[in-house]
Amino acid sequence: MADLYFDPNYAKVYEEIDGKSETFYFSCPYGEIQNTFILRPVKWELNGKKWFDIVTPYGYGGTLVLSYTDKEKLMEAYQTAFAAYCLEHNIVCEFIRFHLFDNVDIRECYYGETANVLDNVVVDTTGQYDDIWMKYEHKVRKNVKKALNNGLEICIEQNLNHLDEFLEIYYATMDRNQATDYYYFKRSYFENIARLLPENYMYFHVMKDGKVISTELVLCSEDYAYSFLGGTNEEYYSMRPNDFLKDAIVKWCNETGKKCFVLGGGYHKDDGIYRYKRSFTKTPDVPFYVGRTILNQETYDRFVELRAAEEPDFDRESPYFPLYRV
Repeated sequence: MADLYFDPNYAKVYEEIDGKSETFYFSCPYGEIQNTFILRPVKWELNGKKWFDIVTPYGYGGTLVLSYTDKEKLMEAYQTAFAAYCLEHNIVCEFIRFHLFDNVDIRECYYGETANVLDNVVVDTTGQYDDIWMKYEHKVRKNVKKALNNGLEICIEQNLNHLDEFLEIYYATMDRNQATDYYYFKRSYFENIARLLPENYMYFHVMKDGKVISTELVLCSEDYAYSFLGGTNEEYYSMRPNDFLKDAIVKWCNETGKKCFVLGGGYHKDDGIYRYKRSFTKTPDVPFYVGRTILNQETYDRFVELRAAEEPDFDRESPYFPLYRV
């Protein structure tokens, strides 16, 4: 069974945010491939045509081999077919956030440019929980015990019963972190996750005297769980709810047979967020790769020029892709 990030319903969650979701299926005598993406309109028209670029929905995903008899020949045939599809549909470029585990084979023979952007912290949740516990740094174990002594409790639910409290804490956390507007997801976004992916999400809440003080939305599939969105009421930091929450998720993963809990990385290499996540495991990091392909160089360059004309201090050296959206 494919991971939730390859589920077309996951891409549908982003239709009200980024653009229309599409899935390109390809089959030939050598096998089958699926590529689910968001089709984003480019604001300029050229030659009387509307143009688009495509991007993996937020998180991980991209192209996935469903079956094969000869992978090399399958990829060669897929690339030819997909290039023709993009030409026909006025698609200028493609940006892929590769899955950490499930499409490494695609990444290794990707037809565009790939880059390792950040390492992701992954907690191995197999084996005995006591062994996992001992791989936490000492300060984490100490903080979990302190949270228990402070009377904190865990509420785990696959419903939206505490969505109002979640949103209040989440938005306050985004304010503190000076997040961009993109990350202020509307209530309907979370409702769509519950509606379209009813078996692939779980809310974990830390409660103090019946009040939610720390919370996290975890996305999950058969093998993996992903730290997704959440936050903590800063008034309760001293009670150590964050460590208590992460430990509860790790324990749940262990009890439900998940192979690992993906914590992700930091905003920058070796920053405070990354080091905090590393305190929960001795498991080696997993490199996170992205892929970039310009499918129509002439049109891409023209869009860069149009963007530069609109903005005098436009940074042509920015690594952002596509450059005209920087």
